Amino acid sequence: MIDLLPDAKKREIQAGRTNGLLVRYIILTAIMVAAVLAAFAIAYMNLQNIKTTDQKKIDDSQVAFQQLNPQVKNTEEFRKNLQVAQQIFAKQVNYTTVIGRISSQIPDGVVLDEISLNDQSFGKPITLTARSKNEDAAIKLKDIFTKNDTYYHEVNLGNITFKPEETSDYKYSFSLNVTLDRKILE
Repeated sequence: MIDLLPDAKKREIQAGRTNGLLVRYIILTAIMVAAVLAAFAIAYMNLQNIKTTDQKKIDDSQVAFQQLNPQVKNTEEFRKNLQVAQQIFAKQVNYTTVIGRISSQIPDGVVLDEISLNDQSFGKPITLTARSKNEDAAIKLKDIFTKNDTYYHEVNLGNITFKPEETSDYKYSFSLNVTLDRKILE
């Protein structure tokens, strides 16, 4: 085939083909941009829907919290009261334990007449008044307290007095000065 077309016409045909190709690319690009914009729009609407749902949940939770707020305050007040009670019980002296430990140390032939305890009795000398069947039992009590230095310190035996007018077998009266350690409470 013989190419009889002038060069200008050939260039116009070539330019027309190129323009057709460019139009197709522009249309394809516009379709792609529209698809991306549609995807962004769908994602934005989805996020707005999630935001609305979450805000409703937050509002519902706040309403529920407001309804529970008096109960929460009551619970906090109760917790504080328990802490105060616990502090009081921690400082309270269990005299049963103390008397039990002292009485477990008393040998045969000795009875306690008087013991005076209060929360200030620990770490300071107190006086135990007792009676015994003989002088040896009183000395034995002092020796037992002296050997048990975990609970008892500064053990001193007072005067031992014989009381013949006593009707019981415990005719010897004496006093024992002793300092109680706080460990006796444990």
